[in-house]
Amino acid sequence: MRNKNIKIEPSDDTRKNFQIKKLKGFRRNANGKIEANKMIDGKRYWELFDHENDAYYWKKNFHPLLNPNPHRPLPELGYKPELLQLKGFLSNGNNLNGKEQRICFKDVWITYWNSHLLSKELHTQHNNKKAADTFFGPFLNLRMCDINRGVISSVLKDKKMEVLQNPLKSSQRYSFNNELKKLSTLFNWYKKNFDQSYENPVCSLHLGEGFIRKIPNKKRKLNAEQVIAFFNALEKGHHGAFWRDFAETQLYIAGRVQEVGGLLWRNVNFHRMEIEICEVAVYIGKYFTAMKDGTKTGETRIIKISAMLNEILLRRYNDKQAECPFVFHMNGKPMSRQLIEQHYNNAFMRAGLEQFRGTHTMRHTMANLVREHLSLDHAKAAGGWKSSRVVENIYTNTPTRLSSESVNCIETVLSEQRKELT
Repeated sequence: MRNKNIKIEPSDDTRKNFQIKKLKGFRRNANGKIEANKMIDGKRYWELFDHENDAYYWKKNFHPLLNPNPHRPLPELGYKPELLQLKGFLSNGNNLNGKEQRICFKDVWITYWNSHLLSKELHTQHNNKKAADTFFGPFLNLRMCDINRGVISSVLKDKKMEVLQNPLKSSQRYSFNNELKKLSTLFNWYKKNFDQSYENPVCSLHLGEGFIRKIPNKKRKLNAEQVIAFFNALEKGHHGAFWRDFAETQLYIAGRVQEVGGLLWRNVNFHRMEIEICEVAVYIGKYFTAMKDGTKTGETRIIKISAMLNEILLRRYNDKQAECPFVFHMNGKPMSRQLIEQHYNNAFMRAGLEQFRGTHTMRHTMANLVREHLSLDHAKAAGGWKSSRVVENIYTNTPTRLSSESVNCIETVLSEQRKELT
C-alpha cells in the first residue's frame, strides 16, 4: 500500500463525494476502486481500496508519523467521550505536556497495539485490551499534550462513580490499579519512542483516587486434614477419579493450573522418572486458547516422578487417546479454566471448606506443607520459586534433589493422615 502526500486532483470531475458510516471524504473511481482522502496539517493524503470497510478503517486510523500503514483492524473501544467534561482540566497553551502537539491518544494507542502489544503473549494482549475497553475511552480524542494529572483524576472520578452506582460492577471491582498500570506503561512507551520531554501524568495520587474497597484476604493454605477432605470431596463428584488425579498432580508438583492443564505426554519421561515443565496452557478469560513455551518465569522445571505421581500418570496413560497429546483432557480436548475452577470450588463446598476457592490454593498449600516439615530451601525448590542461592539453583542438582525429597515427604504425611482418619 502506498501513501501519497502529493496534491493531485482526480481527472474525473463528475465523481461525487460520499460518506461511510457518516465519515466524509470518499469517492468511487471509474474502475470501482474507493478513493479515501484525508487532510492532515494542510497536506492531502489518499489511498485506493476495494472495500468500504478497508477505506473507512484507513481514513479513521491513518497518520503520517505514527501509523502510516494501518493494516490490522483493532476492535473499537465503544466509548464516545464527552470532551466538555474534561475542558476544565486540559492544559492551557502555555503549559502543554511535551513538545509534540499534533498526536492524539488514539493514534498512540493504535500504534502501541500494532507495533508493541502484538509481539507480546496472548494474555498480555487480552489484559491490555480489557483495560482499554474499560478505561481508555475518554482519552481517545484528546491530544497527548493535553493529558495531565487533572485529566486522569477527572476520568477516575467518573469511572468510580459509574462503578458505585452499579451493584454488579461494585461487587466485582476493588480499584482501578490495573487500568492505571496499563495506562502508565503506554505513556512511558510513548515518551521513550516519540517525545522524551513528555511527563507521565499517572502518579501515586491516582491509586488512592481509584480505590473502591479493600481486597479481602483469601485463605489458600490447607492443612493436611483439609487436603484429604478436599481430595475425597473431588472424588465424590462427576468424573471424581479424574479430578482427584488432576488436583493431586497440581499439589505434588506445586504447580500453577496452566502447568497441569497443559501437561503433555512428550514432557513425561517414565524412563528417567521425570516431568519437564516447559510448556503451559494459555487461558484467555476462562477458556483454553493455546499452548506456549516456558513457564510464567520463562524457566523450565524438572519434577521427579514420585510413587504417587507414577500411579496417577499410569492411570492417565490408560485413558490416553491416540490423537490427544494432553495428560489431562476431556474427550480428547484440553479443559477450560472455568471447568477446572468449577470442580475445585464445588469440592471445597462439599468438604465444608467454603472459605477456600480457586486452583491456586494447591500451589500455596504445597509450599506451606513443605515449609512446616522441611527447610525453606525445600519449599522454594518444590515450586520452582526464585532463591537467593543462585549457585545452588542454577549450577548444582540441589533444586531437583530437594524437590524430590519434598514430594516424598508430603506423600508420607498425607498417607499417615489417611490412616488416622480411617
